[in-house]
Amino acid sequence: NTVVGKCWTIQGFEPYNSKISLCWNNNNETPVFNRNSCHIAYNNNGIGDGAWIGGTNQAATLQNGIYTISQRYDKLPYGRFIVLNDSFNLVLATSNITNTQPISGNTTYNDGMSIINTIVPNGNAPVSGNITASVTIDPTVLSFAGHPYVQRHYDIEPADNASTSTATVTLYYSQDEFTAYNIAAAIAGLPLLPVNATDAANYKNNLLIDQYHGVGTAPVNYTGYTGAGAAKVRIAPTVSWNNNDARWQVTFPVTGFSGFYATTYNGVLPVALTNFTAVLNNNQTILNWATSSEINNKGYDIERSTDAVEFKKIGYMAGKGTSNLQQQYLFIDAQPIVGINYYRLKQVDLNGNYQYSMVRQITNTGIGKNLSIYPNPATNTLNVSTTSLLQKIQITDMAGHTVISAFRTGNNTIIGISKLPAGTYICKIGSAQVLFVKQ
Repeated sequence: NTVVGKCWTIQGFEPYNSKISLCWNNNNETPVFNRNSCHIAYNNNGIGDGAWIGGTNQAATLQNGIYTISQRYDKLPYGRFIVLNDSFNLVLATSNITNTQPISGNTTYNDGMSIINTIVPNGNAPVSGNITASVTIDPTVLSFAGHPYVQRHYDIEPADNASTSTATVTLYYSQDEFTAYNIAAAIAGLPLLPVNATDAANYKNNLLIDQYHGVGTAPVNYTGYTGAGAAKVRIAPTVSWNNNDARWQVTFPVTGFSGFYATTYNGVLPVALTNFTAVLNNNQTILNWATSSEINNKGYDIERSTDAVEFKKIGYMAGKGTSNLQQQYLFIDAQPIVGINYYRLKQVDLNGNYQYSMVRQITNTGIGKNLSIYPNPATNTLNVSTTSLLQKIQITDMAGHTVISAFRTGNNTIIGISKLPAGTYICKIGSAQVLFVKQ
């Protein structure tokens, strides 16, 4: 291991909820020590011949030639401490634990030995400041209002703006916990969770997270929420098996913090999304999606990201309420960012619950755009800008029928479209074409 060639000893007392800071100078470091990604490890044997227990990697701070890193421990027996670079895999907690610390980028909450959760601040109001993260493991699978939940559940409470802060959260579960849940789910007639790490039946798609805003200890007793949205939100997360750590990871974006409970439900989700595509056309992104049924569907927030982590709303389309007929939707991002663009849909129910679609991506090179239009959507007039030497501009419907023909009046041409029925159209000049929506 690459280490600081220095050892610290704390003995004679048990610090509770204490922060330990270790300091050194560059003369104490081995030649290849990386002070930008290091962590504290401790050995509570006292003489240093037992197992070393590591923590979360972080960057050391520098002040007056002295490097420092810190770690907070809820309860830590006396022992010896070192600073090193080797990665340390935190294990799943086997008992209830809590950790409070300020968030700084991608932050894993733990007690120095066991992992609680991971939080990445992002979105419209990235969470900041001190956060208290807790994991509770019920002795058995408990049911509330006749509905079972996975034994391991979580509470995350920021000190500031708990009801409006945004982030991406990752929670962790064991296969044994899923197996125990499946016994209760089978009795209740509910869909199962994965029966093993392979998950050949793709049961991971059954997992849903019930988020209860406010403060409480069980799904039936959360109170104190003062936010504008629903007090309970059902989330369809991304679920994956971490083979290195032998555990399930459940990741999802949140607005507001509270209690998180894993479960499954019978029946279809409020909206059955059958198709979602993203296609780049003349430096515009064309998003198409379809549903086979909708129940109390208010509509869709269209969200875009450049890193597949932090998404921002770029548009909205109303849903169809309740429908058993196939519905088709189209949205045009007229100005995608140059580079990779990630897109997803946030489907919102009339009661405020929401779920996210899968993510789609396109790569916009920004090259070859010789035709652009605005506004999009348009109501009365369409401004057509082109560097083409061709003169004729055509507007066609989606079936290819020409509905308007016009000739350029320069690099920018204004075309009246007020008499066109509402719908999607194509503006063409030569081989270049751009889709737009007439409202």
